[in-house]
Amino acid sequence: MKKMFLVLTMLLTVLCSTAVQAAAAPAAVAADTLPRVAVLIVNNGKTTYDQNITDHEKEFFRKILPAGRYSYIDGTPYRKKLEDRGLSDLTAAERSDLVDVFGEGGADYIVFMEIEPFERKERKHFMTHSIEMTTQIPFRIIDVARNKYLYKGKFTEKGTNSTMLGGIGSKDAALQAMNQANKKIQAVMAERMPQ
Repeated sequence: MKKMFLVLTMLLTVLCSTAVQAAAAPAAVAADTLPRVAVLIVNNGKTTYDQNITDHEKEFFRKILPAGRYSYIDGTPYRKKLEDRGLSDLTAAERSDLVDVFGEGGADYIVFMEIEPFERKERKHFMTHSIEMTTQIPFRIIDVARNKYLYKGKFTEKGTNSTMLGGIGSKDAALQAMNQANKKIQAVMAERMPQ
């Protein structure tokens, strides 16, 4: 009886471990087949809070490129590789330059965003004080395998912040402009990226 119990226990253990391995295998294969999207953000905003804006945009792209649908790649390390190839001004980089560098890293798609310098306008009225921040954002989506643009365009966005008492900063207005651009970027990506 003990031998029969031992044999049944061993058989059950083998069957369970085989089932667990079989269930894990499709998940691993599925992760490997997700489209790999490299996101490169070039922030030339020339503000004292550039890092806050860059972090805001990275968080935005991580949110709209969910882990279950895409494999997100931070494009920051590729910037150094592009600079090593003599491309110090990444906004002037040709599509083929980007495809060469990002293709070596295994990316299927490149999402490239530049934040151009913000233009700040301050307005004072009798009772209010407002700040207006405007920027232009060139934006590209590149299919690496086909060496083709899925989207190439530019968004011009404006954010405004005002108060009755004065002493306001321009960071909130700049983030408002970025949020307006993000809505348009999200719509473009939903239309152009593989679902």
